[in-house]
Amino acid sequence: MTSTPHEIFQRERELDGTYNSAMGDPLLGGLAPSTFLRRHWQKRPLLVRRALPDFRGALDERSLAALAARGDVESRLVERRRGRWRV
Repeated sequence: MTSTPHEIFQRERELDGTYNSAMGDPLLGGLAPSTFLRRHWQKRPLLVRRALPDFRGALDERSLAALAARGDVESRLVERRRGRWRV
């Protein structure tokens, strides 16, 4: 049985308010799952600082550029200008 994102977030929130209690930081930067789903889910980006505290990156700059140049890779550039997000 597959759970929806809302069901997963709700279960984790009910446990202790974090996705992974070993991480210590609350899931989604402290937003309630219902707030995240209403404001951000497939609508607009959400920056959560230190979401993965020790993350060093999966690719170096050269590998990322090579991947972005491939025709079989779908990617999007998301930017903010004058207070508005644009894809």
